[in-house]
Amino acid sequence: MTDAPATTRRHRFRWPIILLAIMAGSLFVGLENIPLMDEDEPRFSTAARTMVETGDYIKPWFNDQPRYAKPVLIYWLMAGCYRVFGFRDMAPRLPSTVFSVLTALALYCFARALGRRRLGIMAAAAWLCMIQTTIWARAAITDATLTFFIMSALMCLFLGFRAEGRQRDLAFAAAGAAMGLAFLTKGLMGIVLPGFIALVYLLWTRQLWQQVTHIRWWQPLLLFAVIGLPWYMIMYRIDGMVFIRAFFWHEHAERFLRGFSHHRTSPLNYLYYVAILLTLCYPWGAMIPAALGQFRSRAFRVWKPAGQDLGRFLAVWFGAIFLGFSLSKTKNPQYIQATYPALCLLVAALFEHGIRRWKRLQRVEKLTIAACLVVGVLFSGIFAALPWLLRFHARQFDAEVPPAIVPTSWALTAVLLGGTVAATIAWARGARWRAYWLWVLTLWVFGILLVYPTGPLVASYSQVPIVEASKIAGEHTPEGKKLILYRVSSSDAVYYSHRARTEVKKRALMREIADRRPELTSQQAAELAEKLMVERVARLLATGEYGAVLTRRKVEADLKGVSKWQHVGGSGPYVVLIPAKHETSP
Repeated sequence: MTDAPATTRRHRFRWPIILLAIMAGSLFVGLENIPLMDEDEPRFSTAARTMVETGDYIKPWFNDQPRYAKPVLIYWLMAGCYRVFGFRDMAPRLPSTVFSVLTALALYCFARALGRRRLGIMAAAAWLCMIQTTIWARAAITDATLTFFIMSALMCLFLGFRAEGRQRDLAFAAAGAAMGLAFLTKGLMGIVLPGFIALVYLLWTRQLWQQVTHIRWWQPLLLFAVIGLPWYMIMYRIDGMVFIRAFFWHEHAERFLRGFSHHRTSPLNYLYYVAILLTLCYPWGAMIPAALGQFRSRAFRVWKPAGQDLGRFLAVWFGAIFLGFSLSKTKNPQYIQATYPALCLLVAALFEHGIRRWKRLQRVEKLTIAACLVVGVLFSGIFAALPWLLRFHARQFDAEVPPAIVPTSWALTAVLLGGTVAATIAWARGARWRAYWLWVLTLWVFGILLVYPTGPLVASYSQVPIVEASKIAGEHTPEGKKLILYRVSSSDAVYYSHRARTEVKKRALMREIADRRPELTSQQAAELAEKLMVERVARLLATGEYGAVLTRRKVEADLKGVSKWQHVGGSGPYVVLIPAKHETSP
């Protein structure tokens, strides 16, 4: 008699767990379907590959310069994948994929430790199907790894606050180790965020003095120090204050207070992440008011053993990171990724319990359903207009959008719009479980369509030409010499050519001119920079340190007066030139 209910529960959870396994496995698909993108992926990957090639696993290098932008752990992980899988594009992306899957597993384990297995399954599904996860789980950057360590630290802290004796000590020790790994992944963020969130939560719940007097602080602090500090001490011994200023001041303080021009800032600075939540976190981002509102009800106290304490902890977790990065001058979509585990747990709790029983919140639920429908329809409209948007995007690459993008945009629109309508109708009728899994399946299929075929179609005109041209440039540049990128800006050139590069760009010259001659107007500086660009190429070639020039076909005529050129290849809008007397063999 006692076995039947347990067997029934196991059967009830079987198909969601199978679906989660399939979703997690699908993240490993498509790691090589597009070249390394943007500026960050090639920089991280080049630094990791250089470690393998040189055997120096302490100091990261990019473009023959020390790379102080991030600590060493992510480079170690990528270098390890290079050693196992070879120098393939999937190797540096694999750590992000693995830690994204581990994040889903941690969400499940955390909820199960609180006695809410179904909540864990739903939260893991929300994480795996999120558009942000689909994108950044396949990116050679730090954020998926950092998210896992910050999330692990916060979960261990929460469990430690509720435990006693040896379990408390183990939880806090694990939190210290996780913060040490987070500190080794992205610097101060790895300790500031978990520490601040824990402090605010303890003040809110009036547990600060109780917890402070009962924690054996030496255990988590020792683990943190052993894991997180040695590399920083070695780097300080190697480069001294140069490393301190570059890493802690430039990469932390200046990034937060001033912002970097190559990252996204705008007059609507404080609304940036609201837009990210409503689009790249759809539909979960639109559910935040209802998800947070559910914990205001006294009825939620019947949910044991966490009750309202979990709601407060998740609210602080989400709010502190969201508000902190909203105040930062430097913006990037993935910067608030560490909030998403909390968001997934909040949304999963909303659908597991529902808020219809609480009359004060019924209006919030209705507004949330309407908001999800409106945002979903508008978001679908963006993908319906994708061919026109990509044609505008392709102009900067002097390229044409592949015709296949039209049926692809129709498929994306149909999946997103159809799933949104079906899920909101189900939720409005009270079928919360069905609505949740409709959204999960919709987003998962939508993500697969983004990976195949949308990603390769966009990369075919935006990334593939510069990658192929960079490989040709590397083949015709002798070992030990560099590339000149004339009116081209790309970190891919360093990664795929295996050569350092110097960029000759109008904007860079304008900044130099403005610093030297502040009396000139911006128009005068631009005109002077235009005249000096070709002269800069000539001076660089005269040093004998450079072997080839990678430029755009439409501006190669600018270089006629510099030297007699030999075309050695190119792809699409790009061309590779070498001086006519240049020896191409190393």
